[in-house]
Amino acid sequence: MESRWITTRGTELHWREHGRGRPMVFLHGMADSHLSWLPLARAFPRRRLLLVDLPGHGLSGRPEAAYTPEWYGDVLGDWWDGLGLEDVDLVGHSFGGALAQLLLLSRGERVSTMTLIAPGGHGPEAGLALKLLTLPGADRVIQPFLGFGMRLFHTTMPSTPLSRAEAAHAGWLASKPGSARALVHTARAVIDLGGQTRMIAERAHELESLPPTAMLWGDADPILPVTQAHGASRWLDGLALRLYPGVGHFPQLERTREVARDLEAHTSSRQRVRVAVDRIPRRRPSWIRRAWRWVGARFRRRRPAPAILLPRR
Repeated sequence: MESRWITTRGTELHWREHGRGRPMVFLHGMADSHLSWLPLARAFPRRRLLLVDLPGHGLSGRPEAAYTPEWYGDVLGDWWDGLGLEDVDLVGHSFGGALAQLLLLSRGERVSTMTLIAPGGHGPEAGLALKLLTLPGADRVIQPFLGFGMRLFHTTMPSTPLSRAEAAHAGWLASKPGSARALVHTARAVIDLGGQTRMIAERAHELESLPPTAMLWGDADPILPVTQAHGASRWLDGLALRLYPGVGHFPQLERTREVARDLEAHTSSRQRVRVAVDRIPRRRPSWIRRAWRWVGARFRRRRPAPAILLPRR
């Protein structure tokens, strides 16, 4: 695979590219990189593969930026347009899955199929590790450990789909200066102590239908629970849902062969997904979020007016 870069909106965006023909675009999740897609990508030697490093991750730049989903979407949109991508099979994992869905709002006519692996934005529930990233000073605390943690994650995974050299490289990428800051800013843009704050359903009314869409989810996911997949299937008519027993948050690494088989089958689908807006559940804020708002409201109400110092006569 060849490494390529573009510069847009004040940052360098890196991706790995291989092959020709109909493109498959892969978007990873928080604290990750293109390396987590390598085992799955090897199953598609005859396709044009584009494995993106999101800004703040991998070999991409780590600018001073908002790191909101909209900012990521703008950067990815510039990259997409610059390459003139059409008829894309779009694949996203976790936060990358949320970004894949966001891209549909602006470039949906250029997406042939969409495969979401444990995507973000389908329910407030989120693992404790993600919530802790929103605490003050989290970036300073985790920066020294990100590289070691990523390398340990890949080397201790039972299926060990990455080589030792690739695992070491993943650790090095995660340890680059600015990685923790980018991760924490990204997390705070979509999560608080009550869980996920940005829901895909909030913008579902902007789309009447989606391209053929599949959700692949491990039923033992500790980060984003599989109940969110069942919830999405209630208002996405025609959604292809595939669950993997005993699998956690990374099906593409834990069950690479099964995911490759399911992904290949889905890319030939032509069944569009209808958005049943009338069945989208009404969002209810968590008790933590309600309590935080209540405290903030009382503080603002009781806060004394600032003293005005008058000059002496």
